[in-house]
Amino acid sequence: MSAGLYAALAAAPLSATLASLRGPLPAPEAPPFTLTLLYLALSAFIVIAWRRRKRLPPAGAALPADAPETLPLLEEVATRFEAGQFSPEELCIILASLARVSLSQRTGLPASRLTSAELLEQAEASGLLTPIELGQAAELFQLCDRVKFAAELPDDERARRSLELARLLFTPSGSKP
Repeated sequence: MSAGLYAALAAAPLSATLASLRGPLPAPEAPPFTLTLLYLALSAFIVIAWRRRKRLPPAGAALPADAPETLPLLEEVATRFEAGQFSPEELCIILASLARVSLSQRTGLPASRLTSAELLEQAEASGLLTPIELGQAAELFQLCDRVKFAAELPDDERARRSLELARLLFTPSGSKP
């Protein structure tokens, strides 16, 4: 019986015997190297498009024509702090966030994605802030970063100093025209 099977396999051409073992062969109009090149080109296009998209600013990053002033919001935060609604730690965290958002709106820098040092370096290099504003921002970020990252508990004096720095930094007379 096995001799008959061997005879049947020997009578069939070799390509027909191997085709059943290897599976279907690719169509002659689409050789494997063409498909490989197509996949590589598609992958390269996707990577390039992804990197370009990553570099573009988000659609909502443009300032509205009537951007709200930071000072009224800052005064509301100060009033709530004086009323005891915020602890000094919470005040520092709120002021750091408010300062980043306001600087981002004023300068166009991606403040939420940069460390304090990187933000100050870029603002200094681009000349978007005066030296006085840079000093105030540096001191404010230093006080707030100690609270956020070093778990330092500020006393009321340091909290009031950070509030004073924020007021100085965001008063309309202190901003560049």
